Amino acid sequence: MTRNVRPSWVELEVEGRKSNIATGPVSRNGNMYAKFFVRENGQIVNCLNVNFFANGETVRVVIELDDDFKTFESSELAKTYNQ
Repeated sequence: MTRNVRPSWVELEVEGRKSNIATGPVSRNGNMYAKFFVRENGQIVNCLNVNFFANGETVRVVIELDDDFKTFESSELAKTYNQ
């Protein structure tokens, strides 16, 4: 039997939920995108994106911060992992 090996996955623990949320792309070449939002002055604002790009050999993780974050010189952080 062939095993399906996920290149990446996410597990979320959210207050008020009885169980955690865990998921990931089905295929070895599957990508995954996560967006995080906050409410600011009554408006919904996207503050953080975490993207996983898989090609079967590597997984590239890219973190994109809202432009208002001044902690980092760039609004994007990235690293590539060998599978």
